Amino acid sequence: MDASTAMRPIRERGRLVSAVLFALAMAPAPGGAPRAGVVQTGSAPRVETIDVRGTSQLTPAQVVALSGLRPGVVADNALIGATVNRLIATDLLANVKCNYDPGRRAFVIDVVEAPRALSILFDNFFLWTDDELRQSMDAIVPGFTGAMPSTERLIARVRAMLQAMVSARGLPSEVVGLPDVKMSATARTEELTRYHYRLKNLPLCALHVHGASAIPESAWIDRAAPLLGSDYNPLALGGFIRQMLAEYGERGYLAARSDTPPVIAMAGTAACATGVTADVEVAEGIPYRWLGVAWTGPTVLPPQQLAAGFALKKGDVAVRSKIDRGVAAIQPAYQRAGYLDAALEVSWRLDDAAASVTLDIKAMPGPQFTMGELTVADVSDDVAKTIRKDWNLRAGRPYDAAAVADFLSREESGPLYSRHVRLQAAETRHGSVVDITIRRASPGSGGRRTGAGPAKAARSEISLGV
Repeated sequence: MDASTAMRPIRERGRLVSAVLFALAMAPAPGGAPRAGVVQTGSAPRVETIDVRGTSQLTPAQVVALSGLRPGVVADNALIGATVNRLIATDLLANVKCNYDPGRRAFVIDVVEAPRALSILFDNFFLWTDDELRQSMDAIVPGFTGAMPSTERLIARVRAMLQAMVSARGLPSEVVGLPDVKMSATARTEELTRYHYRLKNLPLCALHVHGASAIPESAWIDRAAPLLGSDYNPLALGGFIRQMLAEYGERGYLAARSDTPPVIAMAGTAACATGVTADVEVAEGIPYRWLGVAWTGPTVLPPQQLAAGFALKKGDVAVRSKIDRGVAAIQPAYQRAGYLDAALEVSWRLDDAAASVTLDIKAMPGPQFTMGELTVADVSDDVAKTIRKDWNLRAGRPYDAAAVADFLSREESGPLYSRHVRLQAAETRHGSVVDITIRRASPGSGGRRTGAGPAKAARSEISLGV
């Protein structure tokens, strides 16, 4: 989707609102008397004070600055109309009403601010700090904190401002806009939620990696081939660095890290006159060997059973993905045994002197839940009879939600396949007993659902950072 397509739903409010308000202000009241807030031009009163009401994100001083008003100007119909039009044209206000209070000689501005629903992102403006970009945005969106109203004129105004900043630095890059849209859950229409400003024609020409030896710089550069020559994208570069750190983890370098942001600079070479280079710092650490798991907490499941999921023997290279898969397998094992609320605290101990790692796991299984009653509803008698005949999770046995899901899958693809019956299951807890209700799946539900009752989701507290 291009930017013009995404912008179609955005409504321009300025001309319509200002025209209506000005027409109302200029229209005489019944009987020919001037309407409140409209000044007789013959009296030529002067504005001594300016009052602003209704602000939320803008300050009254900012509204006054946007209006262009100053004390001493003649308060007449032309001033009211011009002020309304000027403020509406900022696209920061959804409604503006102006009037003159002759008793106080005050020009009163009542405003309703437009919602700032459009998040703004500056993708690769590496020559400017966040504060500098924020200050520049303040000139167009006073009080800018990362979002602004969603109008075509405002988006174009920001792009023009950024392009002027880029040109002032002597960069040949073009500022382009990339909209992010999502489908509205209520109106089923596209909504613009985020807008990226990005520098085009700013290639990443070279990558330099400092501190790399286990994975040499040449290997980094080979793997960065899709990025080199393309426009510099800090998100893509950050994702690439995370991928390389994950590769260190596969080699046992569990403490490998890159803590400082990449240093981006203009290349300034004949081969890359308009591009940039990226310097990355990496601290590889050392490779670790696996010692095993140290278990604490109630031993309701055999540690040998749980440790089998790690697929590592003592002395093996501590491969990060195998450790992660082993940890991920622990909680389902508790849940299959009926410990639905099992929680884990996981951390690891790195011994640099021995070049080894031990995983510390504290298990908090909680109560064991057992199967209660089975209820079959909303299906024909013969289908209900089939379900009850095949049901093998007996009352009083440890409750296993995965076994319930497997049962529904087997029934739908086996005995009930020819009948095109889709099923869903819901849990209801009574203390440590779980009752199950199986019924025909409602349209759009997808079936095979458990946990529809007040059951609590299992939780895991895992800290594997080093």
